[in-house]
Amino acid sequence: MLYPAIHTIENRLNHYLKNHYNSEEQLVVSGSIVDESGAIPEKNQNKIILSLVNIEQETLHRYEAPKRHKNSGIVHENPPFNFNLLVLVAALHSDYKESLKWLSGAIAHFQSKPVLDHQNYPDLDSRIQKLTIEILNTTLQEMQNLWLAQGAKYIPSIIIKVRIISNPDDDTALVLPEISKVDLKNPRAIK
Repeated sequence: MLYPAIHTIENRLNHYLKNHYNSEEQLVVSGSIVDESGAIPEKNQNKIILSLVNIEQETLHRYEAPKRHKNSGIVHENPPFNFNLLVLVAALHSDYKESLKWLSGAIAHFQSKPVLDHQNYPDLDSRIQKLTIEILNTTLQEMQNLWLAQGAKYIPSIIIKVRIISNPDDDTALVLPEISKVDLKNPRAIK
């Protein structure tokens, strides 16, 4: 579920930026900003980098009332898990002005397409009902801590919160046999 969500955002943002800047090359990649040695990998040069920095489980659980099964019995479905992904969107370009242009383009895209579902993005993974994207406000201290944790020097960036709303999984459904009615006057007779 995590990979399809990040991959979808990467593809949509890449498509938007390629059209916006009239480019043939891929402008967006997902992964770590730096490698294990602290160096910026070649594949990240002159790109927008999407890097997952945190995962939160959505704590709002809704109760699903049991439903009748098509054959017989009652179906109890466990509600799907929903997650919030915090994703660092960093514009790494050798020309600082280009970094700012690319980051501005990414922000414009997220503001214009804050919801991805199967109607406006048919290639969305079937396990995902909807993705919502919002730009998080972060303090200077939070950004400094994040970049220290990344082991990299600051580059123009924002953090987006991607909410994954999952489709119910058929494997989580529990089919229980229907309880027969009992005649209280004649308890041995089952209706």
